[in-house]
Amino acid sequence: MIQLFRDDQCIAAGLSERVGEEYRLYKTGWLDGSQTLRDEGIQAFRVWSAIRRARELGSQRLDLGGTPPFLLDGVFNYKMRWNACLNTKRLAWGMHHLLFDPTHPELQAFFGREPMIIVDRQGEFGICSNTHPKLQGIRPNILRSFKSWWRLVSPVEAADRRLPLEPTDRMPSGWFVEEPID
Repeated sequence: MIQLFRDDQCIAAGLSERVGEEYRLYKTGWLDGSQTLRDEGIQAFRVWSAIRRARELGSQRLDLGGTPPFLLDGVFNYKMRWNACLNTKRLAWGMHHLLFDPTHPELQAFFGREPMIIVDRQGEFGICSNTHPKLQGIRPNILRSFKSWWRLVSPVEAADRRLPLEPTDRMPSGWFVEEPID
């Protein structure tokens, strides 16, 4: 457990564990969920303390733990600012299979609001969105973590391109087209 003190009062703590060469951070919390402590950077200090502890233990990697699978999520972006990369060997949130109708306007809108981190049928990390990668303004170090960018096309574009609605060998619908990431 990493505990952070101000004078003699514990103001934050988090569970952690050394697993092989990796030091993993798990659950965390700070005193009364204080907005002031958060604004003062208690989470950043916790990560910095974990980096120091990992080095003391001889760990080669610091695992910051899982995040929700949304590319624009605040937790994901906070962790990525530490020049992190995705751990493709440990899926902290497990695997979930989605069945959806890509013609539905709400689904089209969802992928516009929430580009989603996915594992495709080949087991590779990718992004599902309804925009091009360059329009999202994602930093290059984050994009390097992904093998593919899948854009959900609109019903009009799908009709114009004569795309099938049926699943493909990599995606659950032919309406997802792969876009270049770079």
